[in-house]
Amino acid sequence: MAVISTANAIPHQPQKRTTHFEKCNFIDPLPTLLNVKLNPDPVVSGKNDTFNVSGTLDTDITEITGLLIQYVDPETKKTVGDQYVGSICTGTDCPIKAKTPFNKLATFLAPPTLPNPYQILVAVIESDGKILENEPEPLLGCAMATVA
Repeated sequence: MAVISTANAIPHQPQKRTTHFEKCNFIDPLPTLLNVKLNPDPVVSGKNDTFNVSGTLDTDITEITGLLIQYVDPETKKTVGDQYVGSICTGTDCPIKAKTPFNKLATFLAPPTLPNPYQILVAVIESDGKILENEPEPLLGCAMATVA
């Protein structure tokens, strides 16, 4: 009896792991869920990563509306490495009226060492530009991913 097995004839194709962002359920009231895509995905420690952030907010986006990106240690709830804070719109791009889709690209360096697991917090904040650890800014939009 001759049995030919083809199970190993096709090389194993590793599945690309993608980072899945979800609602920030820890915030009340629940902010608008943002769409986030990473490049590269998954994040590579010590390398630049580009965040493509989009969404539609219930409020106007003005020159003091910022994009905040943080890597977080879920055990300590502390930020790992530097955080990114940047304007979503400037000059003639502002304001972006409520219920109008927006898109923002942000590139910054991932920390040289990330805990396992780690979280990525991406938020749209209304800020005067002074991010204070003890005084959280109001979140207009948010997305969070846990990476293990």
